[in-house]
Amino acid sequence: MSTVFQIKNMVCDRCKMVVQQSFQNTGFQVLRTDLGEVGVADDFQSNQVGDLLHSFGFELLEDKSGKMAEKIKNAIVELIQSRIYVPKTNYSAYLSEELKHERYQ
Repeated sequence: MSTVFQIKNMVCDRCKMVVQQSFQNTGFQVLRTDLGEVGVADDFQSNQVGDLLHSFGFELLEDKSGKMAEKIKNAIVELIQSRIYVPKTNYSAYLSEELKHERYQ
């Protein structure tokens, strides 16, 4: 069984590395690490990782609105970090495509 955690304040590759290493050092098999998300092979409770993440300045997201806000932030961060700037970018369309959510069109 696998579990995906959404994590606040992951904004760069170094953040991804720190979070991934933290999970691995705790004994969990990390399947993937993306901005704002970590997928692990084990099924375990969120309270087991909350303190660990907090010690590095991250926060485990559990409410739906917080998760969506973090996804929006991470999509914008990835756009900026990709250095692919298109003048007159329609950010609503970009977010709709990235998040697979029609609300932003």
